[in-house]
Amino acid sequence: MSDDAARLATAFGLLARQLRPVRGELSLGHFSTLASLERHGPQRIGDLARVERTSAPVMTRIVNVLERRELVARAVSEQDRRVVEVTITAAGLRLVEEVRAERADAVTLLLAGLTDSEREALAGAVEALEALAARATPDL
Repeated sequence: MSDDAARLATAFGLLARQLRPVRGELSLGHFSTLASLERHGPQRIGDLARVERTSAPVMTRIVNVLERRELVARAVSEQDRRVVEVTITAAGLRLVEEVRAERADAVTLLLAGLTDSEREALAGAVEALEALAARATPDL
């Protein structure tokens, strides 16, 4: 691994911990599942597990917690009545929006501590970072 890659991986890890949502019993896996549903729409448990890089039994437990908190609901697929899909509820959408706003506020505070040239360098890297994130996420 190159020195730049190691440094970038360390920085990503440190920033991820800073931006991790803290909402009662809601873990990073719970939030990530909600965000996947918000981005990609209703999904089967197996598809969610693949996107979230976990097993179907673990995803079932995550969905059960989110369902108890009324953040997701299970529904029969309109395309195939034999299939059950998980959908995000209005409460789940609100939570995703709130956490994203909190994260944006946290990043704004972090950016305020940088020099103008450091902020410009980060702004120039946003597109590349978005492309990197897109490649790291499995397609649905």
